[in-house]
Amino acid sequence: MPDDSGMRGQILALRRTRDPSVLRLDPRTKLIIDLREEALAVMIGLFFRNVSQEIFDPGPDGLLIPMPEGAVNAQEIEGGEPLEIVPGKGIRFRSVIPPDSAASFISTARYGYILPTDGASTIQLIQPMPIALPDPFLLVPEKSGLGLEGPGLKPQQDDVDGTGDKVKAFTTNPIPAGGNLVLTVTNIPARDRTGRTVALVLCALLLGAALVGFGFRRGNKAAAGGTSREDLIARREQLFGELVEVEQDRKTGDAGRLGDRRKQLIAELETVYRNLARLDEHSQ
Repeated sequence: MPDDSGMRGQILALRRTRDPSVLRLDPRTKLIIDLREEALAVMIGLFFRNVSQEIFDPGPDGLLIPMPEGAVNAQEIEGGEPLEIVPGKGIRFRSVIPPDSAASFISTARYGYILPTDGASTIQLIQPMPIALPDPFLLVPEKSGLGLEGPGLKPQQDDVDGTGDKVKAFTTNPIPAGGNLVLTVTNIPARDRTGRTVALVLCALLLGAALVGFGFRRGNKAAAGGTSREDLIARREQLFGELVEVEQDRKTGDAGRLGDRRKQLIAELETVYRNLARLDEHSQ
């Protein structure tokens, strides 16, 4: 290369670290609490930043993000890095996160779980936070009727989700690394136990539908195959109603035949929720 022209660059080999203290959670991190049959559905979107000058490598054991005591049926939600579900413990994040203090590079973990209420009208949610969360952002669909209480809880301006439903927004005190996000969920209605098994079996599908809430996606475009959102929602409600009836009939009827019908209904529901999620992605 001539001395008076051209370009030179330098390649730096970055060190690696497994120390999670180099990570922070970006303000885009959200926690959504919604109502299910005798249960709460909790959906979480964690947006990781690496504020160090080293590459964060969680190693073969990964970074374990615990679930609250009593939480069941954890499920990964599409749109983030691959996760490993550790039944009864939490989710394990294994992705490498490069340094980026400017927050232009974000690694995301999206997952959810079911928290049974067992008929209680008020329960406490204690979500362990292994990574510091400076700006907790909480969302509760208004139609759920749920209330929130907690240290430093402050209501924010309401917004709407991808279906046009109103969503209540809150912030609370910063959570240090290794601390707990502590919330008291109130106004949980008493529910008929009929269909409780169905609700728990379908928790994965219902959690998947919450993708709308993470981005406040708006719009009403057609999903794959030209089906509108209204048609998909109507089909979802019809299928869920049929599934409740099948669960009731299986107790006294032909369990084998009804079991086949149950699998078919669940498969159809999965398709409906995938199309709803795809529609919302296109309308971002």
